[in-house]
Amino acid sequence: MTSCQSDRTYVEGVFSLLAQVTKDFPLSQGKNEPKELSAEEMRLFRLKKLVTAARRLAMEKFREMPEVFHGVHTEDDWIQDALAILVEESLRYTPREGYTYDAYMARFLIPRRLTGLQRSLLRKNPPVGEALRRAVHILEKSLRSKAPHRRPTPEEIADFTGVGIEEAGQFLETGAGPRIFRHAGEDVALENRSEEDAGRARSCPETACLHKESMTIVLDCLEILKPFDRWLVMQHVIDGVSFIRLAELTGKTAEAVRNRCRRGLKRVRECIEGRYGDTSPL
Repeated sequence: MTSCQSDRTYVEGVFSLLAQVTKDFPLSQGKNEPKELSAEEMRLFRLKKLVTAARRLAMEKFREMPEVFHGVHTEDDWIQDALAILVEESLRYTPREGYTYDAYMARFLIPRRLTGLQRSLLRKNPPVGEALRRAVHILEKSLRSKAPHRRPTPEEIADFTGVGIEEAGQFLETGAGPRIFRHAGEDVALENRSEEDAGRARSCPETACLHKESMTIVLDCLEILKPFDRWLVMQHVIDGVSFIRLAELTGKTAEAVRNRCRRGLKRVRECIEGRYGDTSPL
């Protein structure tokens, strides 16, 4: 069975279950609905629209997330989570005054649960730099849905993303958190040193930082990697996540992650040398 067939089977199974448990639930009447349908056919038609809305919400949440997280939780993962949430909430649904079942699910419960999933993923691996900006934007969007001019506090940013309160405050003041790009070769070498020596080496601007132009070259060549390999390299080289932590996030061994990351770095170096000559910052 192909991946597409498996996904289709899963969606059909979800719809079949929902069709049984939602028989007495009130559903919204939409515009331009087909008039020739029977009452039961119309109910199933509206229910399909809800399932489609849940899938669309999942894809939106996936696209909102920083790209470095796409390899850990794929779009298919988000869709399955959204449908699982829909089933779970439907099984314990009680009518809400002023809301039909499908409107309450699509406008409130599913978005709120998916935002909670975003928070959980971010807190497991606190973002930095551009990823942090994307994460704060997600939080701002959630807050503004309740209050149009609401701005997050440092405490709220820290709680949502897992970064420190001081770093969150710095982000609000400057619009950017600390973003230090390390040389890949030096970063790998740091693993064999003591934590104290590694910390001193990382804090040295001459060896720890790359110019913006160099990073443009690196990011350009990172595009040749598969999404998962690109995510590994960016997490380890750019964000400084250890192989051990990446192994925990991906369910692989640290050695497997290390080998895959180094193979990816080799391809990136070859790409840089082929395109830009001996200007490789890695």
